[in-house]
Amino acid sequence: LALILVTYFYLAGQQLHLPGLHNDEAQEAGLPALQIASGAPVTAFRNIGIGAHRFPLMVQDYIGALHVYITTPFVAALGPTTISLRLPSLLIGAVILLLTFGFTRAGWGNSTALLAAGLLALHPSFVFWSRQGTLIASVTLALAIALLWATAQWCKHGNVHMALASGLMAGAGVYSKILFLWILGGMAGAALLLNLSWLLQ
Repeated sequence: LALILVTYFYLAGQQLHLPGLHNDEAQEAGLPALQIASGAPVTAFRNIGIGAHRFPLMVQDYIGALHVYITTPFVAALGPTTISLRLPSLLIGAVILLLTFGFTRAGWGNSTALLAAGLLALHPSFVFWSRQGTLIASVTLALAIALLWATAQWCKHGNVHMALASGLMAGAGVYSKILFLWILGGMAGAALLLNLSWLLQ
């Protein structure tokens, strides 16, 4: 697993400062993170902010400000640079690999988990989008895998802590991007189909 992570960081961390920031990086994380880190007035989306400092609640009509708050410490430490915006996304990609390994290992064993994490770490699309910065889908993917893992453990062991974790991941996922409802709907539909024969008895 350590080798997989090292390989991922080597591939995705190449020339992290190139190309320059795209619009989503600047609008959905860079500018508000810089404003929060520097203590400047925050330009909140639709002028809706939290508290006296007007911390942003959303960055678009259907996208929450999770990435802003994830990025802010990096901007505060490294300054308003391309790397300070892309490093958090790179780390989120590593978290996705760890969650993929943990979830797959719990259900299908160590070998399958290593294969799943390894294939994902080498996948060109995953590598590209993990380094692109402020891709909201990266946060939703991490939350989706965490939700699947927590829900599987809840169903298997009936642990109330896993039930609470499932609810937290589901809520955070919907807040991160409203399209997360498709993931919840897919999970509910799969659960219904898998238990259809029992429900019809």
